[in-house]
Amino acid sequence: MILCVGAADPIGGLRMDSEREIDFWKELGAESARLGFALKRQAWDGGMVRLDRSTVGVVASTWHLPEPEGLFRALERTHKPVCIWIQDPEAHRSPAGGHRRLRFHDQGYGKVSGSRLAEHLVSRGHRRLAFLSPWHGSLWSRNRLRGLVEEASRHGVQVDNFCLDGVSEWDRLAPAWADGRIWKDFPTETIGGILEGPADRLREEAIRMLAWNRIRRDLEPLFEAALCSEATAWVGVNDACALLALEWLRARGEHRALAGFDDTAEALRADLTSFRFDSGAMVRSMLGQILSSREASGLTRHEGILVVRGSDRLRR
Repeated sequence: MILCVGAADPIGGLRMDSEREIDFWKELGAESARLGFALKRQAWDGGMVRLDRSTVGVVASTWHLPEPEGLFRALERTHKPVCIWIQDPEAHRSPAGGHRRLRFHDQGYGKVSGSRLAEHLVSRGHRRLAFLSPWHGSLWSRNRLRGLVEEASRHGVQVDNFCLDGVSEWDRLAPAWADGRIWKDFPTETIGGILEGPADRLREEAIRMLAWNRIRRDLEPLFEAALCSEATAWVGVNDACALLALEWLRARGEHRALAGFDDTAEALRADLTSFRFDSGAMVRSMLGQILSSREASGLTRHEGILVVRGSDRLRR
């Protein structure tokens, strides 16, 4: 048995909000099955991590845990091999150095992905780039821009940045959940009666739509400014941002080359060039460490590959 530990969702399950998280847990399930292991999920409630006798190791995630130090201490007390996908390796005080028995893994927080994307766009003939991010208060946004700028400057290419200081989409999702209009104007009994069943999922979708409409509104001035620049290629801080830019440009009959990060299903549908982070390699490394007899600690970084599609071509 491999125990999977992470933050709790609203109903007490293991929280998986983004495609990157879902990809990671899917890869873990597939690789564990290949090796003959079953998985058991446990949402961390702030207390002890509970183990079965059959547990050979733990794979944990700090996503959605603003202060994961308590989880680190609980995992150390299990006396089992533990590998942790740490959401932000630089937001806390050197967790890898402070916990010698834990193995930490990082995916996508460095500047390598930005460097590789810049190298590709320069090879496509672009000589001025625009970087768009509503979440530049986060380290991953700043690192992607840093990699983009450093590689582009090596080729004499300018990068203009159009950024807001948010941290994640939860900057808008949290206020949307608290917006009383959705609860007042769409009472559960009324919606449930119309749908002839539970209304929770419909309300959740309405809340997400409200949050993303607010993100669209926040981004419009950035898109306007980027359009006035001479940038021929726009780079979204992630696929969601790049696809909002695509939607906005199409509504105005404009065209710019586009690229993003994460390689989501929506990126595939939109033919969007995107940097794909390698969840499979991280999972294989984690399970290898759990099954190894050697003591290991520290931080292992995992990158990925650029998936090239038709969105990044320069129009002559």
